[in-house]
Order: sequence, then C-alpha cells, then structure tokens
Amino acid sequence: MDSINKLEKIFEDEKKLEEERKKIEVKSEEIFNEKAKIAFELYSEFIKNNSEFNKNSRYFKLYIDAGYFMVEELVFSKVYDNIVEFKHKSQYRQHHSVNLFLDIKQVDYTSNSVVIDKKQLDKLSKYFKVIVRK
Repeated sequence: MDSINKLEKIFEDEKKLEEERKKIEVKSEEIFNEKAKIAFELYSEFIKNNSEFNKNSRYFKLYIDAGYFMVEELVFSKVYDNIVEFKHKSQYRQHHSVNLFLDIKQVDYTSNSVVIDKKQLDKLSKYFKVIVRK
C-alpha cells in the first residue's frame, strides 16, 4: 500500500509540474513575441536609414537573447529583387549567407534576430551588454 501512496504523490507532483510547464511555455512565447516586435522595429529603422549598401559599411546580425545581445559581423554581398544578401565576416562562417527581405510586414516578422548597421549597434551598446561572436 505504501508504494501506491508514493505513486499517487508522484503522479500528483507530475501533474503540477506539467501545469507549471504550460504556464512557462505561454509566458516564454509572449516574451519571444515581444523580442520579435523589437527586432521588427530595428529592421524598420535599418531599412529606413540604409537605401544603399556597400562593402565598406559595417553590418551586423543581432540576436536578442536573455538579458544581452549577441552580434556577428556581416559583409554586404549583393542585392537582387527585394533581397539584400550579406555574408558572415568570420572565417568560420563566411560561406553562410544572411538574406534581408526589404518588404517584410510586422505580422510576418517572427524572429528574434535582425540585421543592423554600425550606428544602431553603437546605440544599443551604450545601454546593453553586447557580445561579439568571432
């Protein structure tokens, strides 16, 4: 009988944990959506301020993480149709490209990362911890 009581307790604890997990999952989704909104604001600012792209300008892929930003430096590659292509500057990721679509609507922006320019990075660096990934 003692093992039955233990099992009932375990099942009850498990049920409570599952309920807590669901609450955390909902809250995590809300936080991610807020990060995506901020990323879209940065995207909109970037598009507004960068009508021409060149290899001499500095661009970055910014990831909005938990309490800090991580950035990877990018190099402009080319523009075609409504897409700007960047390559990673890092020798370890230089064969990976980052595509920036010039006509994304906020409802379609579902990412916590965004391409930014040096001016945006400097502005963010004044207020938040920014980790540069090599």
